[in-house]
Amino acid sequence: MNPLKFFLLERLSRYAHRRGIDIYIEDFSFKKGLSLKNTDIDACGERILIENLLLKIRIKELFRKRIAIDMTSENITVMPGYLSNKDFHLPDLKGNISYEKRRKSTSIDVTLNQAIHLSLKHTGNADEGELFIKTSLLSIDRYKQLFDGHIISRFMNTVYSDTLITFLCCYKYGHTSPYPKFNSTFQYDTLKIHPENYALSKMYLTDELSKRNHLAKNYKKLEEIPEIIRQTVICTEDPSFNLHRGISPTLTGMTLKSAIDQKALKRGGSTISMQLIKNALLNGERTFTRKTEEAILTLLMENHYGTGKQDILEIYLNMIEFAPDVYGIEDAALFYFDKSSSKLNAIEVIVLTYIIPRPIHFYEALQQKTEQLRRNLLQHIRQYLPVMMKKQIIHRENVSSADIKQIEFSDKFGVLVLDIL
Repeated sequence: MNPLKFFLLERLSRYAHRRGIDIYIEDFSFKKGLSLKNTDIDACGERILIENLLLKIRIKELFRKRIAIDMTSENITVMPGYLSNKDFHLPDLKGNISYEKRRKSTSIDVTLNQAIHLSLKHTGNADEGELFIKTSLLSIDRYKQLFDGHIISRFMNTVYSDTLITFLCCYKYGHTSPYPKFNSTFQYDTLKIHPENYALSKMYLTDELSKRNHLAKNYKKLEEIPEIIRQTVICTEDPSFNLHRGISPTLTGMTLKSAIDQKALKRGGSTISMQLIKNALLNGERTFTRKTEEAILTLLMENHYGTGKQDILEIYLNMIEFAPDVYGIEDAALFYFDKSSSKLNAIEVIVLTYIIPRPIHFYEALQQKTEQLRRNLLQHIRQYLPVMMKKQIIHRENVSSADIKQIEFSDKFGVLVLDIL
């Protein structure tokens, strides 16, 4: 490599590294722009390999630093990361990047194989921004083709449909708003999915959970589960459960904000419906491809197949994991408190909701009576008890200070004293 090329690559690598990006380029030329051969990009742990990358740089104001870059690339491979759990091959990519130092703004517009358009804007050192996604000319068949080898569920691998669907998603966030704004719409004429007798119904979902041994031994119909349990679980897990159609705009917005801030998918953002789909049909991998399939299946379950909220809640309350081989509210009540779920007091119900996101960790910590468990559990009770009272799910006269100071579990666990703060 000649000295000039070496110098330019060094400057480019240093510039990218200061922005959290490691880049390796085998060779480059100035044919029709800056053509990079065999480019290896590592951005915040997400590694992308590109066989050819063509950049056309347009400088509008050099000294004020208004720069625009047009780019086209081919033969893209996303290595394992939070986008995918194994090599993921993308079609050709076209887009542009603009950067303006004076306004501290960066914008990225990318089109993936004429089917997916992505627009991302940052302003004010990323304190405010907008993410816009549009898919067109996309069907279930086309989606499966794009994500070939990354489809997890037997359901998605079985069904087929050539109905074209347009999906619009707009996400805005800013330091002046407590919650990011997220809106999405779906457009299609008549959605036809084959085979028609293959549906995300209550029976299909419970059968899939049974095959995975992920269903309560003491299965309870929804009307057999006390109202206090139903409402408390909704309040702690998915407050807008009865308002959304599978995906919560608020939870999704907060998840996207967290992913942008932390540059990783660490926050789940799953609704009760999405958790049901994940446990019945998918797996626990926290990757973009799995989350995408989870979202599609959830939307199909509630909007196309019409599985009702009551059925979803019933299955969910009977499939929640609470300890190794312990699933469902009734089995959890018997396991931890040696009583039926109908006999639980208000604090014991809140304790069960604390277990939901961390069943194995809770089980092990309870055996050891760790100080962290006592502290965190007490904090959870103090956080949600006033909320339950305000919503009149729990009445003040049904809660005593003794119930909060210590939790009387079954004989195999004993008493856990919480009054340590």
